[in-house]
Amino acid sequence: MTQAKSIFLHIIRFSGHYAVWLAFTVSQLGLVIWIHQLVVTGAIVYAQKVNNPWLVRAVDMWSMVILGIIVLVTVFLTEAHLSKGLRQQRFWQRVGSVIVIEAVVAAVLFGLEFVL
Repeated sequence: MTQAKSIFLHIIRFSGHYAVWLAFTVSQLGLVIWIHQLVVTGAIVYAQKVNNPWLVRAVDMWSMVILGIIVLVTVFLTEAHLSKGLRQQRFWQRVGSVIVIEAVVAAVLFGLEFVL
């Protein structure tokens, strides 16, 4: 009976871990889309100043490749960070640190919205 309860608790913990990780993955994808929008907007502003119509397309395509690689790396790093916290019994501290990092990035992006 206690072994079945222990297995059930492990299943619940890991299910919760991956649910939180999935939520962070979605929020990181949203941040990357926001970054891409700001990069393209900046490229449009710059392309108008230098009168280069091809600049926006190049920035659009290359930024998607680079940001895609960055989001892939951050998704894997977030999962490793959270699973390490799960093993060390510091899961919620690690969740808090990821929330703070994403909030800082979102605040910076929000500030850049006013500049562009």
